[in-house]
Amino acid sequence: MAFDFPATPALGQVFGNYIWDGEKWKLQGGQALGAVRYDTPQILSAGQQAQARDNIRIAKKNYIINGAMMISQENEAAAAGNNNYFPVDMFIATFSYGGLCNAQQYPTITPAGSPSRLRVTVITADTSMGAGEYYQVLHMIEGLRMVDLCCGTAAAKTVTLRFGLKAPAGTYSVAFRNYASNRSYVAECVIAAGEANTDVVRTITVPLDQTGVWNTNNTTGLIISWALLVGSTYQTATLNTWTASNLSASTNQSNFMSTVGNVFELFDVSLTEGSVAPPFQVPDYASELALCERYYQKYTEAYIVAYQSNASAYLFGDYILTTPMRSAPAMAFANTTYTNGSGLVSHIVSPNRVRIAFLVTAAGMGIVKTDFTCNARL
Repeated sequence: MAFDFPATPALGQVFGNYIWDGEKWKLQGGQALGAVRYDTPQILSAGQQAQARDNIRIAKKNYIINGAMMISQENEAAAAGNNNYFPVDMFIATFSYGGLCNAQQYPTITPAGSPSRLRVTVITADTSMGAGEYYQVLHMIEGLRMVDLCCGTAAAKTVTLRFGLKAPAGTYSVAFRNYASNRSYVAECVIAAGEANTDVVRTITVPLDQTGVWNTNNTTGLIISWALLVGSTYQTATLNTWTASNLSASTNQSNFMSTVGNVFELFDVSLTEGSVAPPFQVPDYASELALCERYYQKYTEAYIVAYQSNASAYLFGDYILTTPMRSAPAMAFANTTYTNGSGLVSHIVSPNRVRIAFLVTAAGMGIVKTDFTCNARL
């Protein structure tokens, strides 16, 4: 039953079986109850809705995985200047330029309470932005994870990207692109002089693309990039709108790589539906690790022990993967040792299970110990 209580009741006014006592509507002859009145002037704004959700702890879906930068299975806290390097799971440092930067998971508390950030440090400067040069941090979202955003249709949703940033003063760019790199949306993020090298939080609201091809399967659906250096080939003066192009920076883009020792930090990243982003919530570590393991898994000191009555025969060991992966992964082995064995190979690989084979070199017991990784990254 719905009640539309009077907005400005008089003391003692009766409505149905309720009476106004000056503070609340009270059930006559029974327990005092609160009342909710709804009418058009009282519709909440988007900001009030976000605050209401936060007050009652109803979290909106965050399409970003590992936005708290807590998970770094492959590289842990190691700093490196390799291209296509994952300083943390799901975030990749990719570049083509003349300098050198190290990227890493950096253990410093964020404003939302995460213990880690993604940090990029300039080791060798690149003082000019060549036309085709770039250094970007990318995050790729699987099509299945974002299918409900309806990209490429008239029902495409509006989303808000929220992220923390620490960087020198300047203009940085954030871009949204499809996998085919023929649809792009570029926005600016300005760090004022008074904000230089301090933690700031920025939001970018994007009405998602109603045209173009957007994957809704287990391949890449949406690419989000933060530009530290991008040359004119990939720059645009047309901001905050979708274009049929592969662009990732504005014409105002600063050259973060110009000075040795410059530090760029990214943290507390969320992408949520709607025009207002709720406060960032640090996710449960175990749950976030499971999400990351859909794309990458690391195993240490895995053993296969087998007996063979004849010499020179391949024997097998099966591993059920901790989390089913996005696709059949590529496998890599390291730190492998044998007892009466050799020739370790991945024999059968599926999203749920891997079979490892090795050669028992003489009749009897064969043992292999190895570390291995399963890579099904986008």
